[in-house]
Amino acid sequence: MFIRRLAALFCALVILFTASCAFAGSGDKRVRVLFDGEEISFRVAPQFYNNRLIVPVRPLLEALGTQVAWDQEKNVLSTVWDGKNVVVHINQSMIEINGNIVEADTPAVIVGGATMMPLRAVSELFGLKVKWDRENNVVEVESSNYIPFQRVKGNDDLPTVVRQWVDVSMPEKVNRTMELENRLYVLSSLGWKPTGGYDVKIIKIVRENTSFRVNVESREPLPGQATIQVISHPYDLVCLDLKVVGRPSTIIFHHVNR
Repeated sequence: MFIRRLAALFCALVILFTASCAFAGSGDKRVRVLFDGEEISFRVAPQFYNNRLIVPVRPLLEALGTQVAWDQEKNVLSTVWDGKNVVVHINQSMIEINGNIVEADTPAVIVGGATMMPLRAVSELFGLKVKWDRENNVVEVESSNYIPFQRVKGNDDLPTVVRQWVDVSMPEKVNRTMELENRLYVLSSLGWKPTGGYDVKIIKIVRENTSFRVNVESREPLPGQATIQVISHPYDLVCLDLKVVGRPSTIIFHHVNR
C-alpha cells in the first residue's frame, strides 16, 4: 500500500513538473473565457499545457448550471449533467461516462488547487461550442441553449421602421419584440425618467423548449443617492438572426434588479 501511494505521489510530481515547464513557455498574455457572452472569473488563470488550453473545470461547469463533487480519497472529480454521470480521474488520461471509459489525449491536472482540463475536452463532454479569438486571446464558449445576439448601439444603422418603433416605445416601461426581414429585434425599456442613475441591459437569451427567455438586468438609484437631473429614457436593444437561431413560439422576459 505504501509503495503504491509513493509511486502515485511520484507520478503526480512528475506531471506537475512537466506542466509547470509547459506553462512557462506559453507566454504571459491573459486568456479570457466568455461563457454565453459573460466573462468567467477564475481563481487560477486558464493557461497552455502542451499547446492545449486548459481551464479550471469547476467554474466552467457551475456556469453551465451543474454541481461538481470532489473525492479526495479517489482523487476524482465528478458531476451529473443531462443524464450523464461524468467522472474525471486526476493525472490520468481517463474519463468515465456512465461507467464507460473514454481516453483523453491530455490528463486532468491540479494546478494551484484547481482541477484543470483541456477546454476542448470539456466542450466535447458537455456539448459546448468553442470559438477562439487568437488575436485578442479570448475564448467564447456557448452552451447548447444559448441564443447569440447582437447589441444595437444607437439608431443610425437601424431600418427606418425599426427606429420609429424604438422611438415610440422608449417613453414607456415595456418589453417588446419586432420581426423584420428574418431579424428579431428585442427591446427592454424602463420608460421616461426625470433623473439619471437608471440602467437596463439584456444580458442573456436562452432557449427553453420552443420558447426564448430574455434575461434583463436593471438598476435604479438608491434612496438618497445623488443623481444628475436630466430626462432619460434607459433602454436596451438587441437583434437576433432568425435564420440562425430559429423562430420561437413565445418570448418570456425575466427581470432582475441589481
